[in-house]
Formats: sequence, structure tokens, C-alpha cells
Amino acid sequence: MTSVETGSGVKTAGAVPEEHAALRKQFGKFALAANNNVLVSVDKTHLSQYNSIYSALSGMSPGRTHEFAGPIDQFVAYDVGFAVLTVAGEVWTWGDDRYPGCLGRVVSAEKYVYYTYIHLGDIKCRALLTFPTVPSPASLPGRVTDLEDLPTGKIIKIAAGGYTLGAITSGHDMYCWGGHPGRKEIIEGVSPSLGPVPVVVEDDSDVVDVAVGDSHVIVLTDKVEVFVTGENVNGQLGVGDSLAQSNGAWIKVSLHLQNEVPVGVVAGPRSSFITTRSN
Repeated sequence: MTSVETGSGVKTAGAVPEEHAALRKQFGKFALAANNNVLVSVDKTHLSQYNSIYSALSGMSPGRTHEFAGPIDQFVAYDVGFAVLTVAGEVWTWGDDRYPGCLGRVVSAEKYVYYTYIHLGDIKCRALLTFPTVPSPASLPGRVTDLEDLPTGKIIKIAAGGYTLGAITSGHDMYCWGGHPGRKEIIEGVSPSLGPVPVVVEDDSDVVDVAVGDSHVIVLTDKVEVFVTGENVNGQLGVGDSLAQSNGAWIKVSLHLQNEVPVGVVAGPRSSFITTRSN
């Protein structure tokens, strides 16, 4: 199923899952992770999280409702979690703690716990002491501080898919992070052991849009050129079926557009789309 938002509303091609249509009708915006968790918009500063589509549609109370300090600009899902961009340019992530690389931040427990011994008269007792810390557990939204105070401005766009996430600054630099520990890197230099790192697609080119699928990434540069990287098993790179994957390199896509220029990119799990306007 493909949905396209036009000036006259959302147009669809293919079969739309009934539950997805119901989610859109009931909540408007939503993000669905591959682990079936659903994030829905409540208002400008709140998002509710459900552990399944059924619980979201059945009127059950959400598992959690997350509040953010300022208005929310974007929220997206990756396979096992979510990311939020606020209007102020802050990026927040949370998800499965088995994949900390997708969070792009340090994960800490809600309390620091240790044992000590105290003496009660002649009796030596073992005591459990707990001290609150600044909590940043994987399961709750935490700020990705590596994406703040960047040389080329605040973050203005985020994208996510599979186990990879990306962000673009107001100066059109791109940062990426994440990855699956048991799989090959999709983007050269981006791995789960690192936080967000700057990614250069082409020398002397800025990135104006990015989209992420299950195992591929597509970007649009300021030179109105489209580049792709990642797996091509389903032809999602648009470079022919002979190439199984890009091996981390960025490949320029030949568009052959007539009287049109690309203005944006979108990725499905195993597909890619380019939005254009008349030249």
C-alpha cells in the first residue's frame, strides 16, 4: 500500500490495511514500529504510546503518555522504537534497550544502587542504598545531546527505518546513527557502537532531504541530485537489479526527468519514492 498526501487530501494505491485507516481516522498522525508499538498524537506537546494497534483502537488507556517541553515537529518510528523532533530542534529517542545504538545517547538506570555495611552496636548489617540519578532509561524519551549545538545549526528533519536513523541540520549537514549489531553497515562509518556521526554524501553537496527504509537510505542534495545506499534486493535503490547492495557507498540515481525537478524523498520498508514539481 502507498499513501501520498496531496493538496486535496491523502491518496492511496493498493490495499490499505483497515487498522491503519482506522488509526489515521481516530488519531490523525501516528507512527508504527515493527514490534507493533504505536505512537499517536494527542496535542502539540503530548504523544501516547500503545503496545499494539488493537489497544490503540479499542479505547484502552495508553501504556504511556509522553510529555515534551515544547511543541513537537515530527515523530517517527524505527523497528524497535521511536524518535521525536521538537520545534526547538531537540531530538528525543527511546526503544528496546537491546539496541542502544539506535538511541544515539547514553542509557542510564533510574537509580544508582550499591551495598554497604553498617554497625548496630556489635552487629554488622548489610544495607542496600539507592540514590536517584538523572534518569535516561531506554524505555523513556531521552535527549540526543550529540545533536545539539552543532556547527551548522539545529536539527530540522529526522528520518528512521529498520535500525538506522538520520537527521538534517538547518545548514543541511546530515548526521546518522544506529545499526543492527549482527548486520552489515548500511552507511559507511555508521555503526551501533557510535553515536550520531556526520555523513558526507558527496563533496561540496548539502543534504536537503533524507528517508530511511528497512535497509536502505535515500537522500536529496542541494544540487537536485538523488543518492542511495544500502540493500537493493527489491530494487529499492533504483539502480538496476544486478546490484545486491551498495557496500556502504553512495550511488547517484539517474532520474531521466523531463520538465520536473525532485523536491523530496520518501522511503517505504523496501521501496523508494521521489516527489517532484514542474520545472
